[in-house]
Amino acid sequence: MHIQAGVPGWTTALPHMPDGGLVLGVDQGDALVAAKRANPKIITALRHFVEGQPFPDTYDECAQDARRYYSSFIDGTYLERYLPYVDLILEYNEYYDQGMAINDPYVLKTRLIHATAFANVWNDEWRGKIVPAYVKLVIGNSPVGNDIPIDFAKLAISTNNMLGYHPYIKASVRVWPESIRDPGDWRYHSGRWHFQEQAWGLRPEWCFTEYAPYMGSTEGWRHWVCLDSDFELYKTLHRAWHTDIQGTAAYREGRVVWPAWFTIGGNWWDYLLETPQLIALADAARELWHP
Repeated sequence: MHIQAGVPGWTTALPHMPDGGLVLGVDQGDALVAAKRANPKIITALRHFVEGQPFPDTYDECAQDARRYYSSFIDGTYLERYLPYVDLILEYNEYYDQGMAINDPYVLKTRLIHATAFANVWNDEWRGKIVPAYVKLVIGNSPVGNDIPIDFAKLAISTNNMLGYHPYIKASVRVWPESIRDPGDWRYHSGRWHFQEQAWGLRPEWCFTEYAPYMGSTEGWRHWVCLDSDFELYKTLHRAWHTDIQGTAAYREGRVVWPAWFTIGGNWWDYLLETPQLIALADAARELWHP
C-alpha cells in the first residue's frame, strides 16, 4: 500500500497481505508503526516529500543535500518512535526519464551524481550507525514507461541498495475495449524493468514503490478513460500482472519487493482504494505472491 493520506480501516487489510508485502508511507511514520504492529511480516518504506527536489552540479554539493535530506526526517521523533518499524528509505522520486539521455545529457549526469552522493552518504554516515544496517536506500523510483540508465542499476548493486520502479499497468476500457490492458503494457510499462535488466545483464534488487492501473498521471482506475471505476477489471489486471511477474528471473530469485499499490493521497482521487478493495487485492496477492 502507498499511504499519503489515511483510508478509514486500512490497517484491517494488512493481515491479508502476502509475506514481504510493501507498505510505503509518504511522511507517514505513524502509519508504518501501525502497519508493522498489524502484520510484522510486511516490509515498510518511508519516503520524505521534498518540494522541487534540488539537484546541484557537484558531488560535494549533492552530498551536503543528502545530509540535509536525511536529517530533515530522521530526527528525534524518528529515533524514538519509528526506528524499529522502518525497513527501507526512499530518496527523491521520479527525477529522470529516457528523454534526458538524448535531449539533456548534462541534466542526466547531475541526476546520477545526486544518486551516487545520496547512496554513499546513506551507507557511510547513516546505515549501521544511526539506523540499522539492514535498512537499504531505494534509488531513483523511476516513472513508468521510461528506461532506467544502466549506471543507476550499477550504483544500486555496488552500494547494496535497491532500484525503484513504478510498474503501473496501462489500461483503458475506451482504447482497448476487448483486452482492457494495453497489448504493449508488460513490455513497455508494468514490465519494462524486466526487459531492462535482461538488456543490462545485471541483477539488481527491485522495489516497486507505486503500482496501479492507469491511463495517464491523473487518470487512475476510477477515471472514465481508464477502468471507469470497475473494480472487477482492476482485480483481473492485478492477477494478470502477478502471472506475468512469475516468469521473471527477479521474481524467481527473490530480488523484488511486492509493490505498494496506490491508495490515496493529495489530489489523486481517481486512484482511491477503500478498505474492502484493499482486502480483496491483498487476498489475491497472498494467493499469487510466492517468490
